Amino acid sequence: MSLLFLLLLLHELMPGTQGLSLCGWRTQESGGNKLQYSAGSGEDTFTVVNTEKALIVYSPFLSSNEIVLQPLRGTYLFCVHWIPALGIFNFTYGVTKSHIMQTSPQTRSNLLQPTPPSYTCDSSTLLFDVTINGQPLNNSCNFTFPLLSTATDMKNVEHDISQVADYLDKNHFSGKGRMLRYWIETVLSNVTIEENSHHFGKGSLQAAVYKLNSSDVLISLPDCLGVSLSFPKQLMETVNTGTRLHVVRILDSGALFQDAANNTVVDSQVIGITFEGTQVSNLSEDIVITFHHQPLQVNSSPVCVFWDELSENWRMDGCNTVPGEVRTECRCNHLTYFALLMQISSEVIPEVHLVMLSVLTFAGCSISAVSCFFTIIWICCSRKMQSNPTLQIHLNLLGAVLLLDLSFILSAVLGALEERSLCISSAAVLHFALLCTFSWMAIEGFNLYRLVVKVFPASSVTTIKLALVGWGVPILIVAAVMLMDQESYGVSSIAVERPSFHNSTASM
Repeated sequence: MSLLFLLLLLHELMPGTQGLSLCGWRTQESGGNKLQYSAGSGEDTFTVVNTEKALIVYSPFLSSNEIVLQPLRGTYLFCVHWIPALGIFNFTYGVTKSHIMQTSPQTRSNLLQPTPPSYTCDSSTLLFDVTINGQPLNNSCNFTFPLLSTATDMKNVEHDISQVADYLDKNHFSGKGRMLRYWIETVLSNVTIEENSHHFGKGSLQAAVYKLNSSDVLISLPDCLGVSLSFPKQLMETVNTGTRLHVVRILDSGALFQDAANNTVVDSQVIGITFEGTQVSNLSEDIVITFHHQPLQVNSSPVCVFWDELSENWRMDGCNTVPGEVRTECRCNHLTYFALLMQISSEVIPEVHLVMLSVLTFAGCSISAVSCFFTIIWICCSRKMQSNPTLQIHLNLLGAVLLLDLSFILSAVLGALEERSLCISSAAVLHFALLCTFSWMAIEGFNLYRLVVKVFPASSVTTIKLALVGWGVPILIVAAVMLMDQESYGVSSIAVERPSFHNSTASM
């Protein structure tokens, strides 16, 4: 419903969908190497006038500007391509190409230029071998054509769609995706096709129109657009006989279907499926859309989504995904623009493996913690502890290992609660305990070096100074991380395959 509302709104705001391409040969005199284009007034007309000083283009939806062409005198081939509904104005002159992209048409109040005057043609200003949308015209220096509101001729539609596909291939189209989708739907709804189906375009923009004269057309459609479609019989009860089906394939680089999350579309392929003048939603039996794609990465999976025009985001409502190695089925209960999003995830492990590894981990940490605790008690009760620096270093290392064991077990428990403040705190303590274990292991190595290599150790290195290093450096590192980027600490999730539930996660 939102898509239909927006299309009706755009219908009132946008100029005609018909595109024009005027090509020919121009004789350039000295100082006449200019292209001038500006807004005209009066009727919606497209005018090309050649003078000795410049080649001039008038249209109600252009802004005033000028381009300097090739400076040499001579005869040059030129083409002016103009699609007002998309704001595309492309001019080709010899080997020089200038692309001017208009994102929105000019309003009538801004049309200050007068209606272009008529010019007297002479031999120096005549344009030769002129064609309009491929059809030959008589030689002249002044050409005026109405901007029609709709396109009906198949050749014109093929030409316009090919032009837009060329812009998309070269990433020159900077207009809004909503305007492009409206333009495609309008053009396909008005084009006259002689057979039951017709395919338009190539490259980044392709479209197909099907006349629904029988239910056999809906059961299965060919793979001409790189996608297979299968419709339920229930749909024929909703769609009137004679209604046309539009299938559009857009290779989007991200500009036309860009959501807030910057999601990645598999193979940049977006498929639009609509029935002319009919909204299809909430079907009891799903429509099956089969995407063919390259093999995906090991740690990624496809997700079927559709484009929501109101929120301008990809959504998954009403769509189920049946993934495969090189083809993915999307089973949806409505029609609009669909795509596959790349969902990056960690490797999924079976639940039985998670349980076994968790038992081993917690058992190992518990045994280590108990052993460290009783060893610390034994060292504290030793009479030599106060006078033996080596025992004091052992005591600190055991304390660090005990803290690491306890914080590791605690982080798994608190991670399941998914409480942000508790998670950040436990993650910071776990980081601190791990760094303390590393630092006291290094101090143990330094002490061993003093005992074996340095027979008479220097008295300046005391246990207190070593304790400041062993416990102080980790505190500084954790504090620095907290100040620079607190989001470094958070929940770490592991994808788990649970037989009785959908794929879920274990957190710490």
